[in-house]
Amino acid sequence: MNRREFFVLLGAAMPLCVTMAAETIHRVGVLTLGSASGNASGIDALRNRLNELGYVEGRNLVVEARYADGNVQQLDALASELARLDVDQATSVPAAT
Repeated sequence: MNRREFFVLLGAAMPLCVTMAAETIHRVGVLTLGSASGNASGIDALRNRLNELGYVEGRNLVVEARYADGNVQQLDALASELARLDVDQATSVPAAT
């Protein structure tokens, strides 16, 4: 590869690099009364659907999940924690039955 080819390749790659660097990272907060193990399938389903819509954890998505482990009194504190994290979207996952 000569010098000219290198700079043409570099110039072609720059817009892609800038676009990737500027991609917004979305933070989704998940709060559930259940446990992590009891709600794994619901959280996985949420992640899979977000992935289908183009959101990929580690690239443009962070999922902040909080579990009350059946303790209703924990919900307020966990909700406050998610609010402090400044999540873009909050959702709840029903407790597993």
